[in-house]
Amino acid sequence: MEKKKYPPQMYPKYYEPSNDAPCVCGSGRKFKNCCAKKYCSEALRQSSSFYNSGLYEKALKHTRYHLTWYILCVKAHTTNPLAAAFFKTSEMLKVDIEALSEILEQIHHCYYKTGRSKEFPQVISHLSSIIDDPRWELKIIYSQALWYLVDKDDDASAYQKIASVDIDTCTDHNILALYIHVVPQPVQFSRIINIIDRLICHTDSPAEKLQYTVLKGIKYFELSLQSEAEEIMTMAISDYRKLPEEKHSEYGDLQFASALGLYGDLRSDNTALKESLLITERLIEASINKNHSSVHLGDLLRTKGNALQSLKRTKDSIAAYEASLRVNPSEIIKVFLARSMLQENNIIAAKNTLTTVDIQQMDNGELLDLGLSWAFLAVLTRRKDDVQQAINALKRPTLHSPVWIKQRDKWLIDLLEIKPESDGGIISRLLSSLSKYAILTPNIFGVGINVNRIIDDAISAQGERPHLGK
Repeated sequence: MEKKKYPPQMYPKYYEPSNDAPCVCGSGRKFKNCCAKKYCSEALRQSSSFYNSGLYEKALKHTRYHLTWYILCVKAHTTNPLAAAFFKTSEMLKVDIEALSEILEQIHHCYYKTGRSKEFPQVISHLSSIIDDPRWELKIIYSQALWYLVDKDDDASAYQKIASVDIDTCTDHNILALYIHVVPQPVQFSRIINIIDRLICHTDSPAEKLQYTVLKGIKYFELSLQSEAEEIMTMAISDYRKLPEEKHSEYGDLQFASALGLYGDLRSDNTALKESLLITERLIEASINKNHSSVHLGDLLRTKGNALQSLKRTKDSIAAYEASLRVNPSEIIKVFLARSMLQENNIIAAKNTLTTVDIQQMDNGELLDLGLSWAFLAVLTRRKDDVQQAINALKRPTLHSPVWIKQRDKWLIDLLEIKPESDGGIISRLLSSLSKYAILTPNIFGVGINVNRIIDDAISAQGERPHLGK
């Protein structure tokens, strides 16, 4: 049977710029020196493989090739009336916007990892007009705000970028996630739950649905509504467990392991903790076999250490944290390592580890974790200098939640009462309170904006766009 032929206007090649024109991908280079004769649909998988292996320059090139291919496909299937009718582009527009947004975010990660962050704003500017639709405008705002947050470490400017969006009616899951992360003032409980619910409803990513359903449960737990929190987390875990295998991803499974660990901690459920550990060990083996980057392997070893620490296997948790530090040195890992050392009653080693932590490299959630670890140490030693260290460390993070501000103030008062001769009741009460809230950090701050994640989710979310040629 003869293959059906389409007019040239329905092929991406028809919409290529001239050789000397700026490249479609926004690199600033001429088309002939960038993506010409290299763009194709398969470039995304090559990019993902390079990125996950830590080969970020190669990943950037191949992500550009894929972005150029996708943009030219969009033009081919929307500019020509025949193509528009054939592909029902009005129904595909949402798919295109989400896919292009994910490719743009992937390019952002590549620029960040190659130390070329300053070049990324010109890419955003170049791509801002490729689709004339309010939903694409939101994706551009998100990309601009994310650049301020990740590359400039400037929460205030990131918030200013999204301040023009009506958050109470917004349904863009990227904008909603970023808002939760950067909003500078306390948000009423009912409003934050409404925002999280909209985010869950409008994301197609199973990993993101799981992550934010768990975050919703945490918000209930913060208000001491433990039964409601456990019910929400049970539902999140159950929904992810029911997914068919093809809907799973390595990043989603890591989120699943973390959710099981948190659930196991909250309920003192060793079965959930052991399952979290098994999943993490499987992911570590896969990461090593696939030669993933040391950054990703370090994250997995940290998750393993967390599960082992919760299972009271402190020697093993220390080994996992030390392995994480070897492959990917990180200040927050030192904090968790010190906490495991304290569980082993190795106070000198724990204190030495905490004193090496560079607070300049830590975010708010990590600073709170550091404060909690110093507080654990101070309660155990009852030394005046350790108590002062704990008080200073707990004062460092900027807290917005009234629940957490109140709880921190209570810890500070309790710490001031600690003396070498303090009775066991005060010590026991403070240890119990610290242990309860240590479960939730850094979850209370984290929203999963993680440039270290592997990018297999991007492939599964974008899928294959219908096209007529390369």
